[in-house]
Amino acid sequence: MPEALLEIADGRALPVLLDNVGAKDGAAALQEAAERDPVHALRVLAPLAGNDTTRGLRAAGLLRAMLYAEPGLAEALPSVAVEAFLPRPAVPDGDDLPDVLTGKPARSTKVDWADPALLPQVLTRGRDRALPANATKCLLNLLAKKAPEVAAVRDFCDRHSLAEFSWALFQRWYALGAPTRHNWALAQLGLIGDDTTVRRLSPLIRVWPGEGGTGRAAVALDVLGGIGSDVALTHLFELARRGNYKGLKAKAIQKIDEIAAARGITPDALADHAVPDFGLDAQGTLVLDYGPRRFTVTFDRQLLPLVVEPNGKVRKSAPKPGPKDDPALAPAAYALFTGLKKDLRTIADREIKRLELAMITRRSWTPDDFHALFVTHPLLGHIVRRLVWITDGGTSFRVAEDHTYADVDDSPFTPAPGARVSIGHPILLDDDLGAWAELLADYEILQPFDQLGRPVYRLTDDERTAHRLARVEGLVLPYGKAKGHSQGRWESLDANGDFAGGWLARRDPAGLYVVADLSPGLHHYMYGEGEDQKINTLWAGPAPDSSPKDSVPLGEVDPVTMSEAVHDLLRSAS
Repeated sequence: MPEALLEIADGRALPVLLDNVGAKDGAAALQEAAERDPVHALRVLAPLAGNDTTRGLRAAGLLRAMLYAEPGLAEALPSVAVEAFLPRPAVPDGDDLPDVLTGKPARSTKVDWADPALLPQVLTRGRDRALPANATKCLLNLLAKKAPEVAAVRDFCDRHSLAEFSWALFQRWYALGAPTRHNWALAQLGLIGDDTTVRRLSPLIRVWPGEGGTGRAAVALDVLGGIGSDVALTHLFELARRGNYKGLKAKAIQKIDEIAAARGITPDALADHAVPDFGLDAQGTLVLDYGPRRFTVTFDRQLLPLVVEPNGKVRKSAPKPGPKDDPALAPAAYALFTGLKKDLRTIADREIKRLELAMITRRSWTPDDFHALFVTHPLLGHIVRRLVWITDGGTSFRVAEDHTYADVDDSPFTPAPGARVSIGHPILLDDDLGAWAELLADYEILQPFDQLGRPVYRLTDDERTAHRLARVEGLVLPYGKAKGHSQGRWESLDANGDFAGGWLARRDPAGLYVVADLSPGLHHYMYGEGEDQKINTLWAGPAPDSSPKDSVPLGEVDPVTMSEAVHDLLRSAS
């Protein structure tokens, strides 16, 4: 088919060739089509390049190669359309190179397709010198072998320059059809990539499984783990939570478990430590310096960034640099805000939901960890100050703007050194609940999720001694909602890890399960329409089962777990 497409004279052939570059002779046909009429090819490729699709990735790789080989082609388009793919002004070759980059580079079929002349220069730390061509070929050999000596190159070279070279190399490989014998071109992103690499790669990881690239997506998850930054881990957690493909989500969870185990902590603790600070100051703000103009970035209750002008006017986006702004500072500040806003699309919702889940599951921290991980964190501090916290001794408190703590009477408070701190579920706040709601209203504090206004379901004295909860028995759940519960905070897996379907269960912190027995039961593979599910019994015991077994009085269940269980079932049945 690629050869036949070459007979099409207009621009319709190039996009189709981009989609079929992996077919036999597809890459060669794409290259030939571009060479026949490079100006026309440039006009077709430029609008496609740079978007978060595999077609865009291939277009970018081909476009860069064309412009590096013949920069004059750019005159056919406005400079802004291809500026990112043009070679930068040449920098003189550096000397005094690390030993791993000196000497005559070995010839290798693994790297002979990666012509340094078609890739960005790698700059040294001072950014005023660049690696000579032979040194760049040595670097390519190291990357192809995944050699540990790459660490010396990272120390010697400018990291952003290395990451740009790395991504251009990856684009070039993809434009050539992403041949599997050169898969190192994907793996090398984990060796010299940075947070920009993460932002570019994550959208591709999401779509690859649907395009037959499950194995490639799995390697890309290893890339995120290899980069290992807070931003990389944040994207890894997001893929585990909201990936579109079950196998991809499972692989992301496995990678998170591996990283946590290597660090000697739990996955939950890894999530605590992996929240980027995005360069925010101690007050949780960021200054955008345009030279003659300066703007302050702050956040709303959902962690969406806001830009405050010197006159106090609030904007949702940073202004584009103008002719009077500093030509170096303003574009850099604008790019900084753009990257921050893009990252926060990933992190904001996840962090808010993660803290809500921490409240429901009764996670707690030592006072020192609480202070370091949350209170003084430049980003999470914006959430922390909008919540009510509680110690295991029962004292509730809030965090003030200056990082001090105050109780419900607004008096200073300090948790005892041996205490545990958690997010206060309203069922634990008892008589203070109304006072807290009034205090936060007085301070005009809007909560990031439903904490103080959350519905609370307490067991009566009779229900505490009972082994079944009559008030929910007989409720009917629509199939979709019941199925959704089985894949969320509830579970429906037997002791062997197989899908049970006859019940929903949720575990409390002490290991007891609240179990809702369902009739006729959920189907393993049915995600669409199904039969409504009736709750026959709701009971508690040490392990889920299809009917009450070794049940315990309901009052032995953690009150937060019980309240949330009843809330879920009543809400789903309504």
